[in-house]
Amino acid sequence: MDELDRVVANLDAKRRENFPEDWQRVDLIPILAGDAVDPPPSILRRTDDAGLLYPGKLHSLYAEPEGVKTWLALQGCHEQMQLGEPVLFLDFEDGATGIVERLRALGSTDEQIDRLFVYLRPESPATPKIVSELPGIGATLAILDGVTEAMTMHGWDIGNNSDVARFTELMPRPLTRMGAAVWLLDHVVKDRNGRSRYAIGAQHKLAGLSGAAYATDVKHPFGRGMTGLAKLTLHKDRPGHVRPVSAYGKAAGDVHLVSSPVDGSVEIRIDPTEDVSAEGFRPTELMERVSRFLENSGEQTKNAVETTVSGSTEWKRKALMTLVAEGYVAMREGPRSSSLCVSIRPFRKDEHDLA
Repeated sequence: MDELDRVVANLDAKRRENFPEDWQRVDLIPILAGDAVDPPPSILRRTDDAGLLYPGKLHSLYAEPEGVKTWLALQGCHEQMQLGEPVLFLDFEDGATGIVERLRALGSTDEQIDRLFVYLRPESPATPKIVSELPGIGATLAILDGVTEAMTMHGWDIGNNSDVARFTELMPRPLTRMGAAVWLLDHVVKDRNGRSRYAIGAQHKLAGLSGAAYATDVKHPFGRGMTGLAKLTLHKDRPGHVRPVSAYGKAAGDVHLVSSPVDGSVEIRIDPTEDVSAEGFRPTELMERVSRFLENSGEQTKNAVETTVSGSTEWKRKALMTLVAEGYVAMREGPRSSSLCVSIRPFRKDEHDLA
């Protein structure tokens, strides 16, 4: 052991003796060894299979009234319940009847809602003891609908950074520690010219996020029996996985909402926003998926790629043609007017994102 090792060991011994547990030296060996890594976004997926929410991270979504933010949050809940995962919904704005009606419209069954959808409608301030019980739910996604209302209930000022920090540490942050993707739904100021990159109130609402911050801008209003369209814009991406798959680095997706005038069912689809800049948008999630399929299966027809690989057919086709154009896949004419595809070299999304 050299002199530096002895000094560090001595300091560690003193810390263990005199300091509380949260002020002990953090062991970085698992991170250095690659055993502890932050997971990429995997919740609320677009049609090209790119995820928008990070497990264990704090996110926000802000919009004007009727800005489809609750619909988007419930779509995320619906997707997780289809996977058999429990979700938590803290509602400071709406009511149970409206939320259940929307979940049913999205296709969630009553059994799934009863078993996996944990709904709370608080009317009194939270306490650390109450919040400490929430991780036992095991939710993979936690929605807090109505940040301004929740802070007001607790007597905190939405324009005060210290109060925003207190609110974050009381409720949202502990939920991330249980591994859930936590999504805060909030308002924007009425004056479009006076808006900044974060929700109404203090700047810490953005600075305190560990995941991604989004805003929606409704282009075509949505309602019963109507077809709506909203643009999803990325304003912050601390882990850095969403920005590379967002057009122009900020257009995270086009949210299509279709309400059936016949049975009231609702379909929500998030398409990648097509980048018409010189470089163009590259669906890297699906490009890697197509590449791996061809690496493992050898030469395949274009139709086999499009039917076997999971994802939207339109974006699988774009992914395949991008791989061909960039020299990862070769394509030749096959029998009966088919097109045969074969891997030339592997494509990996992470290598592209880091380039």
